[in-house]
Amino acid sequence: MLAMAAAATTGCKDKGTTAPKVMPVKTITLTPTTVTLEVHATLQFVDVEKDSLGNVLKDRVTSWTSSDTTKLTVNTTGLVTAVAPGIVTLTAVSEGQATNAEVSIPQPVGSVVVKPDSAFTLVGGAVQLTATVKDSAGNVMTSRTVSWQSGSTTTASVSSTGLVTGLAVGVATVTAIAGAKNGAAVISVVTQPPVSTPGVTVTPATATVTAGSTLQLFALDPLGNKLTNGAVTWTSSNGAVATVSGDGVVSAIKAGAVTISATKGTSTGTSAITVTPPPPPVTFTSLTAGDRFTCGVATDGTVYCWGANDADQMGNGTSVDASIPQSIATIGTFQSVSAGWSHTCAIKTGGAAICWGDNADGAIGDSTTTHRATPAATIGGFTFASLSAGYAQTCALTAPGQTFCWGNNSLFQLAQTLTRLYPSPMPVGSMPSASQVVTGFAHTCALAKTGAAYCWGSNAAGQLGTGTLSDSPVPSAVAGSLTFTSITSTNAHTCGLTAAGTAYCWGDNSRGQLGTGDYTAHNAPTPVAGGKSFTKLSAGGWFTCGVATDGTTYCWGDNIFGELGSGSVSEVSTTPVAVSGGLAVSSVTAGWYHACALTTTGAWCWGDNARGQLGVSTTLGVSLAPVRVSRQP
Repeated sequence: MLAMAAAATTGCKDKGTTAPKVMPVKTITLTPTTVTLEVHATLQFVDVEKDSLGNVLKDRVTSWTSSDTTKLTVNTTGLVTAVAPGIVTLTAVSEGQATNAEVSIPQPVGSVVVKPDSAFTLVGGAVQLTATVKDSAGNVMTSRTVSWQSGSTTTASVSSTGLVTGLAVGVATVTAIAGAKNGAAVISVVTQPPVSTPGVTVTPATATVTAGSTLQLFALDPLGNKLTNGAVTWTSSNGAVATVSGDGVVSAIKAGAVTISATKGTSTGTSAITVTPPPPPVTFTSLTAGDRFTCGVATDGTVYCWGANDADQMGNGTSVDASIPQSIATIGTFQSVSAGWSHTCAIKTGGAAICWGDNADGAIGDSTTTHRATPAATIGGFTFASLSAGYAQTCALTAPGQTFCWGNNSLFQLAQTLTRLYPSPMPVGSMPSASQVVTGFAHTCALAKTGAAYCWGSNAAGQLGTGTLSDSPVPSAVAGSLTFTSITSTNAHTCGLTAAGTAYCWGDNSRGQLGTGDYTAHNAPTPVAGGKSFTKLSAGGWFTCGVATDGTTYCWGDNIFGELGSGSVSEVSTTPVAVSGGLAVSSVTAGWYHACALTTTGAWCWGDNARGQLGVSTTLGVSLAPVRVSRQP
């Protein structure tokens, strides 16, 4: 009876049991979601299904499809095979839920060539290798990523950029890998360079370089001809101090001495490089852009310049261009500096003026036409409040507002009676008391304290703004009876800014530098198109820039060197275009083919950089957008 009762109880219990509920698939994910595969490569994708509670579901059926089976195939388990170049979508579906992954299949690599294919370096030295990736048709593939490996990491290491550093005496094979192909170079690490025979020399043979800057070296054959890139192998005796690229560009890293070698066969030439410590950081309070060079005043009152120095316009006495800011030779503090065509002037604390550079026209103001490689005092004992260096003339204002000019007066740009040189400051007698003076190529303008603008000198393009094209030997009122708060001029056009923020320009407009939407010269003030309100203006060689009330910088005119800073090269823009980068600018200065600005993050420059005038430790190319000047904190 007990057994029967137990059986009965068990039977009732089993009858009431229900099967567990099967949860449907709510989400499906793939790993990876994006991937790049070489042609013929395979990859197993992993799918994970989950229910609405986030629980992982096992043993669910998944179907796989490829959007283009001519480029990518997939089997029933999610194993894909790359067939041909292209971008393919892989789709996984489970119980009505789907997800995708993107597979990129690049053009196959045909070859990887490493240059040089054999080289030596000293223990502790470095040699730069380069890898050229080509497709099967021999076309260079610039988009391909190259990875580097050393076959003997105890003998030589290699960086991600192909810089090989010698660690111990021996031989190492360094391999560059791209796609399914690779190329190699054999590197011998030695304690002494191979014995050489005459045949290769390096210029300069000695040089001093500041850490953080670069120097271009050249290898010469016995006749003094430059050897082309790839004809020699460049090596550094100490890669921790300085490295050298395959085309002879030395990159200084830290203070020390290093020997850079150029080897061709059994011939080796060398250059002894001394790397000096990086200079202390500089914060600028003002900037001025000239022709191919730039200067600025730092917070401690020191004047720095950079760029072209062939006329000693940098004032350091070296006549050597510099791509990073260098202090002028004169010790002291300064309140302002103005960069001209090939000379520069500054006002010391206290009001004394000094100038340096080209003095063939007497623009230095020291009563001579003697070239000045370092700053020379302007004679007369005047106390100046501001000044402006032009093409071959300089003008300045005293605190009470009296205008003085000196230099070349061939077109009456000094407002003097005789068309000759005046190498000493001369008063502009008929100019009313002024608050600002600016100089152009062969004309000068000043802003009276009443706000009226006056100009004198050459007027071939209407740059005097008098409503005519007649030159003027004396200050003549700008037409229109406008009242300005500031004026600006550099070449053959002039601009003014009203208290309401309206910008007016006049003069040469051959490159759209007036911003009036056309190429017509205007001999009287004409509003800049676009209706923007500005706080600052600066006229450059054939372009103009202004700072809008919101801190955005706009430029207009010539753009063949990217001087508009818009991020692209267009021949011209006859209306204002925004400088790229979104910088909050407080002031802007336009040179002949470049411009610079002070922002909340320091000094930035853009445009032509052939002479290092952007201050970014190199002289290569142009910058279409603002770049930050070196040496700043």
